[in-house]
Amino acid sequence: RNNLFKESKDEDRAEHIDFLLWLLKDCGVQDIFGIVDVHSHFDVPRGFHMVTKIEDRNASLSCLRTQPAQDKDLKPHELCGHKFVYTPGQGWYPYEFRL
Repeated sequence: RNNLFKESKDEDRAEHIDFLLWLLKDCGVQDIFGIVDVHSHFDVPRGFHMVTKIEDRNASLSCLRTQPAQDKDLKPHELCGHKFVYTPGQGWYPYEFRL
């Protein structure tokens, strides 16, 4: 969740995104890394994380379904961090996973 003051959220946003895109290209990783605009459609309850499952897979199309899953039902050895967020002082951590 973005805790910045409302008037600060979009300040210099386009400039930051342009810089990050340039950085990815300059490092030659633009085909394997991307920028995700962290947002939410609803509050994820405490004790849950967003998990994406690949439900239907064939050569040309995969169906992905992302939904909240209870932490107690998740098996860490089956999860793969999919989207990460950086928090100063805490480092990188996944906020969305894939099974």
